[in-house]
Amino acid sequence: MYAFCLFMLFSLNSVAQVELVKRIEIEEKDPGYKYSFFKHNDEAGFISYISENKSEKTYTFHFDKVDNAFNKKKSVEISIPKSFDNHMYASDTTKLYLLMYNFKKGKYDLRVLDKNKLEIVATYTGVFPKKAKLRNISAVNGKLVMVFGLKKFKETVMQILDPVTGNTKMIVPPVADFKRSNYKAFSRIDKGDTYELHLQYEIKEEGKDYKYFIYRYDINGDMIGSKPMVFSLNEGKEISSIRFTRSGGNDGYLISGTYSSNGESTEGLFTGRVSENGVVEFMKLHNLLDLEHFTDFMSERKQERIERRKEKAEARGKTLVYKGLATVHGFYYTNEKNYLVAEFYYPTYRTETYTVFVNGKATTQTRTVFDGYQYTHALVASVTDEGNLEWTNIFEMWVAYKPYSVMQLIRKNATDDGVLELSYANGSNMRFISFSEKGETLREKEVVFIETGKDDEVVKVSTQTNIQHWFDNYYVVNGYQKVKDNEREEGEKKRRKVYYFNLVKY
Repeated sequence: MYAFCLFMLFSLNSVAQVELVKRIEIEEKDPGYKYSFFKHNDEAGFISYISENKSEKTYTFHFDKVDNAFNKKKSVEISIPKSFDNHMYASDTTKLYLLMYNFKKGKYDLRVLDKNKLEIVATYTGVFPKKAKLRNISAVNGKLVMVFGLKKFKETVMQILDPVTGNTKMIVPPVADFKRSNYKAFSRIDKGDTYELHLQYEIKEEGKDYKYFIYRYDINGDMIGSKPMVFSLNEGKEISSIRFTRSGGNDGYLISGTYSSNGESTEGLFTGRVSENGVVEFMKLHNLLDLEHFTDFMSERKQERIERRKEKAEARGKTLVYKGLATVHGFYYTNEKNYLVAEFYYPTYRTETYTVFVNGKATTQTRTVFDGYQYTHALVASVTDEGNLEWTNIFEMWVAYKPYSVMQLIRKNATDDGVLELSYANGSNMRFISFSEKGETLREKEVVFIETGKDDEVVKVSTQTNIQHWFDNYYVVNGYQKVKDNEREEGEKKRRKVYYFNLVKY
C-alpha cells in the first residue's frame, strides 16, 4: 500500500540542508481515510487509518507500527459494524484505547491494544446514557476517563472505566444548584506519579458576575477538597479559558489563560499560581496591546493607527483592547524557564448562493457561511515564577489552512543548549523559529518539505498539513496533496492524489 521515497530538501532562505529521511505515499485510490501519525516513544510510532467495506457494512481500523526510520514492523486491524458511527482514541505509555460507539443507542465497544506487542489485550462493551455526546476521552493509569454531554448537552458528567475489571464510576459535578452553569473544558493534569482530572465551568451565582469553577478529582473519581477552585477577575472582566501546568520549580500549579470584557474577543492573557491544596495565590493580567512587539505583525500604517487610538482612549480614562481571539498553550518548562505560547486567530465567512422554490418558482438567495479560522500570529514569552513576563516576542503565521475548530498548530521543542524551537506547517512549507533564553530570535527557516523528489513532478495543492516533533531533531509531517507529472507517457494520468508522511531531520 505504501510507496517510499528518499531525497534531500533545502531551506528556502538558508544554505543548510534539511534531510527528508523517508517519504510514505498512499494513493487516493486506496480505500483508507483519516490518516494520522502518533508517537509511541523515540524508537517507534504508529500510522493509523480507517477503511470502509460497503458491502459488509463495516469499518476497519488499521494500525501500522513503524520504527524511527519509518520501516513498518507490524500491523493490526479491528473491524466493527457501521452502526458504531463515532470513535475516539486515547493512549498512555503502554496502551492504546480505541472507543467506538453508537450515538443514538449509546452502545460502545472498547478495544485496548498493547503498544509494544501491537496486540488486543482487552475488549469491553457497554452502554452510555442514551443520546450522550462524548466530549473527551483520556487514558489515565490504565483507566479510561470519558466526559459526556447529556440532556441536549446542557448537563455534563464524567465516567471512569477500568477495562480490566469492568468497574465504572459516574461523576456528576454539583452544579445543579446554580442558576446558570456552562461547561467549558476537561483537562488532565500531570503530577509526575499520578494525575488530577479537572472539569471546568463558567457559573453565574445569584446576582453576581460569572466566575470560573474547577472541580478536581483524583484518578479514582473522588473529589479533591470539599469545594471547587473558584477564579474571578475584577473590573468586569471574565475568564475565557484557563490552563493548568504542574510547576516545574515549585509545588503547586502555574496557570495561564485568556480573559475578555465583552465575552467575545480576547482582551488579554493572565498568569498565576495555585497552591497544592487549590488556593489561588495570585493572578496577573496582561493587556495584549501593552505587550512589547505585540503589533509587529501588522503593517506600519495599522500600528500607527492603533497607537493613536490607544492615546485617545487613555486620554478619556479608558483602555484600548484587542479584538481578535487566542488559544493559549500550557506552560512549557525547560532549563528552569517557564515558556508561554499563544496563537491568535479570527473567524472567517463566505457568501454562497442557493435556490429555493416559492409557489413553484425558483428564487436565488444568499447566505453567510462560516469558512474556518484564520491564524494570524503567535506570541512567545518567558514567565517568572511570580507571573511576570520577562520578555515577549511575536511572529507572523498566516496559515493557509483554516481549520473549522480551534486547534493549536505550533509544536514546541527545547534543544540541549537551551534554545526554544517552535515549528508549524503552512501549506507546502514547514516553518522553524528559534528563541534564546533572553527572547532573541536566533533563526527563522521556512522549508519546502512536501516536494516529491522528482524533477518532473510539481506539487499543485497541499492541504490538511500537520507537523509534530518525534525525537531529537526528527519531525513527522503528513497531509494530502495533488501532484502533476509533466513527463508521464501518453495515456497515463498526469495528475495524482496522495496522502503522504514525511520523516524529516532538521
